[in-house]
Amino acid sequence: MEKYLNKKSIYFGLGINKIFGCFKYLSFRNIRLFMDYAKRKGFKHALLYVGSYLNKQVSSNKLCLRIDFSLVDLSPENQYPKINLPVSKVPLIVSIIIPVYNNWGYTYNCLAALTTACTKYSFEVILADDGSTDETADMGNIVKNIRVIKDGKNRGFVLNCNKAAKSAKGKYIYLLNNDTKCLPESIDRLVEVLEQNEKVGIVGSKLIYPSGSLQEAGGIVWNDGSAWNYGHLQDPELPEYCYRRETDYVSGASLMIRKDLWDKIGGFDIRFTPAYCEDTDLCFSVRSLGYSVVFQPESLVIHYEGISNGKDIKSGIKQYQVKNNALFVQKWQDILSKQHSPNGTNLFVARDRSTERKSVLIIDHYVPQYDRDAGSRTIWAFIKTMVDLGYSVKFIGDNFYCSQPYTSELQRMGVEVLYGVWYMKHWEKWLKENGNFLDAVVLSRPYVAKNYIKTLRKYTNAKLIYYCHDLHFLREERRLQVPGERPGHLSVKKIRDEELGVIHSVDTTLHCSNEEIDIIRKGLPGADIRYIQPCLFNLLDKHNFNPEKRRGFLFVGGFGHTPNIDAAKWFVNEVFPLIKEKLPDAILYIVGSNPTDAVKALVRPGVELHSDVDDATLNSFYESARCAVIPLRYGAGIKVKVIEAMAHGLPVITTASGVEGLPEEMKTITIVSDNNKNSMLTAIFSVYEDYPKLRRLSSLGLEAVQRQFSYANMCNYWKDLMN
Repeated sequence: MEKYLNKKSIYFGLGINKIFGCFKYLSFRNIRLFMDYAKRKGFKHALLYVGSYLNKQVSSNKLCLRIDFSLVDLSPENQYPKINLPVSKVPLIVSIIIPVYNNWGYTYNCLAALTTACTKYSFEVILADDGSTDETADMGNIVKNIRVIKDGKNRGFVLNCNKAAKSAKGKYIYLLNNDTKCLPESIDRLVEVLEQNEKVGIVGSKLIYPSGSLQEAGGIVWNDGSAWNYGHLQDPELPEYCYRRETDYVSGASLMIRKDLWDKIGGFDIRFTPAYCEDTDLCFSVRSLGYSVVFQPESLVIHYEGISNGKDIKSGIKQYQVKNNALFVQKWQDILSKQHSPNGTNLFVARDRSTERKSVLIIDHYVPQYDRDAGSRTIWAFIKTMVDLGYSVKFIGDNFYCSQPYTSELQRMGVEVLYGVWYMKHWEKWLKENGNFLDAVVLSRPYVAKNYIKTLRKYTNAKLIYYCHDLHFLREERRLQVPGERPGHLSVKKIRDEELGVIHSVDTTLHCSNEEIDIIRKGLPGADIRYIQPCLFNLLDKHNFNPEKRRGFLFVGGFGHTPNIDAAKWFVNEVFPLIKEKLPDAILYIVGSNPTDAVKALVRPGVELHSDVDDATLNSFYESARCAVIPLRYGAGIKVKVIEAMAHGLPVITTASGVEGLPEEMKTITIVSDNNKNSMLTAIFSVYEDYPKLRRLSSLGLEAVQRQFSYANMCNYWKDLMN
């Protein structure tokens, strides 16, 4: 199910070994789910989607069933296995500080989990013993390579942590309650956030109760100083709790901070002694210095809350929760009144601190698979640019499927992806509740966009932007001009009416081809149509292009796109045999996702097919081929594969269809042929063994890409549009 509709073997959604396990899920609700989806998407898609949904149920995919929440035997007679923590290495990255007061059994479990929680970075463990009187005093016989800080006094959480932190030697300080159990790689995931973004000052984990329900996915502080543990008691795997985002605070039960920031602030404010509100205050202090506080959903920590201090706010240490909250409000009153919402309001922007940021919803046919097709790569580039510009970005894939690894990669970027059965059935309800917070909605594909425009107009005042990858009706019209092609199930007129209808219904249309912009303007005079580049490339070097050390031709194209299928078949069957007559050692690399049976049948001596390759593998083909060949006989819009080839320093041999939509300077540095084999052969032989010409075309292509399709250019397009 990780690949998109490309394996006949998954059309039934479930393997035979799952069928019997699914019987108990054949409820009226699930039958209704299947019928609803079949009506919207068709029978095959419904089998896939509902099959995936049932498969997750049968596989017990709920977090509480997949995670080992168990503790070791806590009975007094139990002999604890020894824990050998790793010897600290230089450079030391993390100082893990665990404040403890008795409850040795929980401390033991906390320590035992550390070796799998931090596997990529060197760390030290500092146990801050606050005067324990139980087995904690004998831990030296059980735990190796740990430092214990104690002086027999009971200082309370704040002073205990501050004292221990003075001896920390790591780049980051990680405060961890002893009544926790870090899940595998949870500490690694926290370090990654700080390593990747120097403006993040604090990062915290997703905290889970032993029952499997969510304790906290970051925290919200309201203008009266009260706070919410966001997502409390909800399903921790719901999409809204699974994307990386800024937050008002993260719990001190699992909080990582840069040590230099900790030292600059002075640690926890001692006014909050002995405990409570000190972690929230620390987050506010870090933010006052210009750093952000980030919730990292991939860091999962089980928290046995209330073990140390209980839950009664009227007695013991817990009573300081009320007292310290009043102190917190007094200290941060100005910030609370200016930057925070009234209690329980504006949750959509309060949860990720986006009140002052623009919110953008993007709707496409599915989560963009940037390494599988050009259209996805474009949407991915748009999303990345918006995130980098500071926008709060939400994404809906019309199939509502959590396609991996792409969904997780978006979530790491800070994008909230709405997927799953609930959103499939209730996306209109979501818009009704949150649409007033949206500044813009970017729609893609006419057959997708038309299903959302009416509801968007009803529930939002957002600017509706339609991105036109290419004119579908123009592509269909040209396809029918190719000998042997038959009409599809939709006429050119119907496709044209649908596309122009969408463009007429939105506020602004973006297109990557000036030629097609002119066509649209003739059909819809007065429509707001603007050019935008479809991709971005950061070229940090000039590429060392040595044609004499390279061999063969490279054709890259996703084969879910019919023009690419036609191009591959035509070139291999009619052109390449004639090339082999003159160049016996010539080789053709065909690289692309979702190859059809007809494309697979093209493999023969001198012709290689490589499907579903990652970016590193694709780059290796770009570095070994001498020329890119893009033999498109029809199509529409700009061909990103031409730009990508130039960005890798490859000279391009293509057709008039291949260069359509490109800036004029780029058209002049491609070798263009007509749609016949003799013209294509002439173009190929005119350049293939002319090394000086190949070097010149490589250099000119790189320079043109840098001018026309840079990251800076795309940022400027979106800033102008949103402003």
